[in-house]
Amino acid sequence: MALVWFSASLLINAASASQPQPQTITFSVFEDKTTELTLADVFQASEHGEFIPHPSTSFLGGYTRSAFWFQLDLRPFKQQAIYENGLWLEIQPPYLDFLDLHYQDDHGQWQHHQAGNKRPYADQLHPHRSALFVIENLPDYAYLRLQTHSTTILIMNGWSEQAFFSNARNSYVLFALVFGILLTLLVFNLFQGDWIKNRLYQFFVIYLAIFILTMVSVNGFLGLYLLQNWPTLDAMLVPLSFMMLLVAVSVVYIEFLELSLRRTPILFGMTLLAIAAGAIGIIGVFFHFYVDVIPFIGLYVILMYSTWLIKAFYLTFTSVLKFEQILIFLATLSGLLGSITMILVLLGWLSVEVFGLYLFQMTSFVAVLLLQFVMVLKIRHAITQRQSMEKQHQISSERLAITEKVKLEKERFLAMLSHELKTPLSVIQIALEQNLSLPNSKPHALMALKDIDQVIERCTHVQRFEERKTLVNPVEFEPYELLKRVVGYYATIGDIRFTAPATLKSLIWVSDSNIFQVICNNLIDNAVKYSQDNTEISVYLGQTDSGELLLEVKNCVGEYGPPDIDRVFEKYYRSPAAKKVTGSGLGLYLVHGSVDLLGGHIQVKTDDDLVIFTVILPRL
Repeated sequence: MALVWFSASLLINAASASQPQPQTITFSVFEDKTTELTLADVFQASEHGEFIPHPSTSFLGGYTRSAFWFQLDLRPFKQQAIYENGLWLEIQPPYLDFLDLHYQDDHGQWQHHQAGNKRPYADQLHPHRSALFVIENLPDYAYLRLQTHSTTILIMNGWSEQAFFSNARNSYVLFALVFGILLTLLVFNLFQGDWIKNRLYQFFVIYLAIFILTMVSVNGFLGLYLLQNWPTLDAMLVPLSFMMLLVAVSVVYIEFLELSLRRTPILFGMTLLAIAAGAIGIIGVFFHFYVDVIPFIGLYVILMYSTWLIKAFYLTFTSVLKFEQILIFLATLSGLLGSITMILVLLGWLSVEVFGLYLFQMTSFVAVLLLQFVMVLKIRHAITQRQSMEKQHQISSERLAITEKVKLEKERFLAMLSHELKTPLSVIQIALEQNLSLPNSKPHALMALKDIDQVIERCTHVQRFEERKTLVNPVEFEPYELLKRVVGYYATIGDIRFTAPATLKSLIWVSDSNIFQVICNNLIDNAVKYSQDNTEISVYLGQTDSGELLLEVKNCVGEYGPPDIDRVFEKYYRSPAAKKVTGSGLGLYLVHGSVDLLGGHIQVKTDDDLVIFTVILPRL
């Protein structure tokens, strides 16, 4: 953006090079310490030679309560044809309070014109951001009275009408570019959202807004466009904005340079003193002692910027974010150069032309751009840091969730194991205590051992399955014969009807026979446990139209009710009504996982009083 400023300046200067340039005006000065002299008194002083010729093209009176009279020599303009339609007398800077121009016309009558930012812009004949007088019939001499409560600086330029409007157009374009950039930065910062939460961001936004206010008021645009009928407020806003800017800059540098009472007590205290000086200056504007305190405040600002510069230079070598600190150092250096120039000019210690008058604004503008770049880097760093923290938080949350899940799984497994082994162990204990003397003791004990074996076997299968240790080993086998053996095993404890087409009885299938047997065992075991007493369990083995293997197991709904279709394949899930039946809650979970391993799919549905499990498996 600094390049934009530089490029725009070059373009405007190039465009102005072909236009007539302003002609400087020679003048003599007379100081009116009483501020009460009239034109007649001044005219008499002129005749007595009390006006002192001024060697420079600009006048520096510093901060004073005196009024000054200037005798302007207009004779050189009368001899040039371009001024035959009048002289456009432009007086800068825009923040001069009272300007009165007196001259005699062709008829010997004294003409009186007024300007200044303590007079309404709306009442001026030629409204312009700075004071402007148009002298149509040029006399030999004119008298200009200046009285201001700000610093007494006077730069006068004589223009032809054409040259004036050309220069005004170029300068307004340049200011429009600068204000456009500043307003864009302000909107950009406000829409970032971080300024609501981040203290540095809040201070920087306030500093940027005050800098824009200072630029608008110092260059006369506030009175010209917004406060045309409130000249007193317009005049007060110039020193007020400067003092508010001092406070805002001090607060921003506390954050940028990481100043604190504990780590940097001296520099922190000096910066707080700068804030207090700004507050005193603001009070001085309202109670009319601003002129008395501003020289001391100005010198302290130079001292303050110098110490900030040393601190910024030190941080460029010690900080981790070196590039940011280099930008802060350059911004501080730019601010220091501008402040030295401005303050020495305002105090009347340094001669100034138009470029020097605006040097402070240019260096401050560059400082704002550099600090804005620092803010952009800080935003990116904060976003990266926030994303990293969010990622770490997410990882921690996931780890915690996994830990909680493992803990819950362990608790559920132990609860299941203690519950499912308790009943068969009790049966075995009773049988042993009776020395297997009762007729049914031995079968019951054998059944209890079988239940324990099933629980252990399923736990082993689930562990291998979840640890991905179960490998699919496709082999050729006869599914009808394998399923027939499983049905024969369970036929001793349930009424099972096994059917299959004749073509299936000799079918050779390619898949993992062990995993297929696990599927068959658990589906039939589940049907036997939860079917209605004295009802038939149907097991069907067939093929789909596309040649896939089809296994279907049907049973009537038992006294524990139908299964929860949505949860029947969940690990450890058992219907609350089925807790009396020995089981691990792992059988159907294991079936679902085994079907997935073989690339098939399984579904369960209820039809009237039937529960139907259907498994479809492809050939491997």
